Amino acid sequence: MLLLGLMTLAGLALLVFCADHLVDQCSELAERYGISPTIIGLTVVAFGTSLPELVFTSGAAYRGSGGLAAGNIVGSNIANTLLILGVAAAFCPLPIQRRVFLRDGTVWGLSTVIFVIFSYANPEFGLFVGTLFICILCGYLWVLYRDGQLDTDPDAGISTDSDGSMRRPAMIVVLSLAGIAFGSELALNGALGLSAAFGVAESFVGLTVIAIGTSLPELATALACVKRRQPDMLVGNIIGSNIFNILACIGIPAAIFGITLPQEMLGADFLILLGVTGLAMILLRTNWKLGNVEGLACLALYCVYLSHMVGTV
Repeated sequence: MLLLGLMTLAGLALLVFCADHLVDQCSELAERYGISPTIIGLTVVAFGTSLPELVFTSGAAYRGSGGLAAGNIVGSNIANTLLILGVAAAFCPLPIQRRVFLRDGTVWGLSTVIFVIFSYANPEFGLFVGTLFICILCGYLWVLYRDGQLDTDPDAGISTDSDGSMRRPAMIVVLSLAGIAFGSELALNGALGLSAAFGVAESFVGLTVIAIGTSLPELATALACVKRRQPDMLVGNIIGSNIFNILACIGIPAAIFGITLPQEMLGADFLILLGVTGLAMILLRTNWKLGNVEGLACLALYCVYLSHMVGTV
């Protein structure tokens, strides 16, 4: 059992480490092409910090572990919203631009509502639901482009290494992707083993241990943004990550492998996700910021949620 725990932790650590390096290199390459910091935060960084969820969920869906796949996404979005925004807001208030709230916050809220509705209507996500989620994601990215967020600097050239090549960043990207795949396999095998050893549902492991583990890149990014006093990027990254988690991390594996949601998840888990998302949007809309008191309240709610999860085992 100890070996299974160490395997899970080692896999999650490798996932987070490689995803962090992948985000750094992708951001560097994006800057070389002159892409604006806003679009980097909403897309490259958000998608990069959601990579552990995408890889893990895809692996779980391939193995037919719908509880781990869906539990990871539901738990990650709850952790992103209550834990990570809560920790960051406890250190400094997090303002949100009205335009970002109305555009990106609306997509976040609607994607969550659609996810919950489909979950209760038909817990078997297949090609139709997966394709729909992917199309919504593509539409959202197109709106970002249309709104002028994808601003490129025509004077920004493509820089290269000292030897005139881009081999180093390309090599790091490839190695990071390989590490993410291997780390996902380790974490998945460990999580399945722990689920069987303790006799608990796979969805519980996905909602707690795996969800927190795969949310570590968002936490690391949030703390870095707090240190560098970039609250706009922090809020944008969390909103973008939550959008990618649902539309990409559920949509892509659902379209390819299919995801069957377990019955035990169709009780309170999705309703909690819906309530947490709605609460966060209300708090962000109030004075267009998330203050210190609200941040501490979010942290307290997450502790209550974890206590509830442990109590249901």
